[in-house]
Amino acid sequence: MGNLDEKVQAVLVGLSSGKSREQLAIELKYKDSKGIDNYMKRKSYEWDNTRKNYFPVKEKKSSANIVQSPEGRVATILSLYKRGIDAKEIALQLKFQDHREMALYLRSKGYVWDEGQSTYVFKGESNPNPGETERVVNDKKSLNTERTEAGEPKSRTGVGQSMLNYDENSLKLISFLESNKEALMEIIKNQSNSVQIPRYLIPGVCITKSVHMNYGLDQMTREFSMEKNVSQKDIFEVALIDFFKKYGYQKEISVLLGH
Repeated sequence: MGNLDEKVQAVLVGLSSGKSREQLAIELKYKDSKGIDNYMKRKSYEWDNTRKNYFPVKEKKSSANIVQSPEGRVATILSLYKRGIDAKEIALQLKFQDHREMALYLRSKGYVWDEGQSTYVFKGESNPNPGETERVVNDKKSLNTERTEAGEPKSRTGVGQSMLNYDENSLKLISFLESNKEALMEIIKNQSNSVQIPRYLIPGVCITKSVHMNYGLDQMTREFSMEKNVSQKDIFEVALIDFFKKYGYQKEISVLLGH
């Protein structure tokens, strides 16, 4: 596990996987999130409100001189590498299927392995080989499906855990999102911080619905939700309403929204 304090690691990994400080305070038996703040400060960590995680004090102070400052899961991965934690252990803690998938994730963010530094460094080439990345991830998804059908344990990442029935419209939406993934990522990347995401007030009862989703889209949804402070429910509602309005269901959406 390297030299990293177990409680510090639990906090870093928990925040990177989407948990709030309040949730972690309950799990770690603190009265509130201030207890975690005080503990992390004693371990020379400070809260970074931009990246929504704790970082070593020295690393945070020197970040102003770094051209490319890692964020979110990338920052956590690099921080764990610096402390000598094995790649397979990091992948397990951050809920990747294995260290190979974690490597593909880092490459998609523009990071490559540097043998001299024994860590990943930013090169500014986002997803240098998208065809290979898509092929490997799709192969893993197919393997997960086969294992589930054979009665073997499901993947710890959750891919294959939501294989419930879904209707034709959901299937069309997922197909649309996958086929336009690059364009959607570009739109999200180029959006100004001043742009307000629409909110729709939909009357009626809410239900829980599970669909089988591409792993990359799931991770993109989680990261967008954390970075933009928007719930995943709102993301899917906006996506579905805009999709139906664009493809012939304008009247139905007007009725749904009570217009």
